Amino acid sequence: MRLAVLLVLLSTQALAMDIKPVGDQLIMSGRINGGEFARLRDVLAEYGEARIHTVILRDSPGGDHWESLRVGEFIRDRGWRTAVSGMCSSGCALMFMGGLERHFTDDKPESQTRVSFHGSYSPADTLRARAGGRNWEDTSRSVSWIKERSDGKLSEALLDRVAMMEKHEFLRFTDPSRTPKAGMPSVFHCVQPEKSLPRKCDPVEGTDSYREGIITSKVLLRSNDRPEAMAR
Repeated sequence: MRLAVLLVLLSTQALAMDIKPVGDQLIMSGRINGGEFARLRDVLAEYGEARIHTVILRDSPGGDHWESLRVGEFIRDRGWRTAVSGMCSSGCALMFMGGLERHFTDDKPESQTRVSFHGSYSPADTLRARAGGRNWEDTSRSVSWIKERSDGKLSEALLDRVAMMEKHEFLRFTDPSRTPKAGMPSVFHCVQPEKSLPRKCDPVEGTDSYREGIITSKVLLRSNDRPEAMAR
């Protein structure tokens, strides 16, 4: 029995987000599986919490809803800023909104740098959906969190989109200051119904990441491990 528990714990740790301090930055990457908050506390206890000022969120597809909010609250309580390096989706986007200031990095091209939101899902939601119903509590909490952390700037129309999106839909924000041509759309409603089919992204006109309060600064941050990030 003890061996089984140990194997589960080791498996969880192996799949957890990678959390790596580099100078005054904390680099967090990978899937969020539910053990991130404890791991974060352990890393900071060893490294020194006072040394950190910025959290870089890199190439994360998201994951555990409640753990994402917990880490996001932790980030906000410390007044740290956050920055997206590459892809940051779902639960990662919730962590990102914990930043008192929120940036993109210059690690990767504009086309590979984005933060994406959708409704919150769990295995229980899937079962409820098959039975004709769904628990909206987590999605409601996510939407409230995003609205509050955007200082109320995120429009009700976009909040409604986030709340109603299916699991394969995302509201994606990119950097309008780095688009190939000035005035090009930088907010998109993306759908990928099947893994074998190409993703379809429709532009959301008349707004951008700054106007909606998702990104608070046009300054592109540079990750302390930028050479490693660019090599990925």
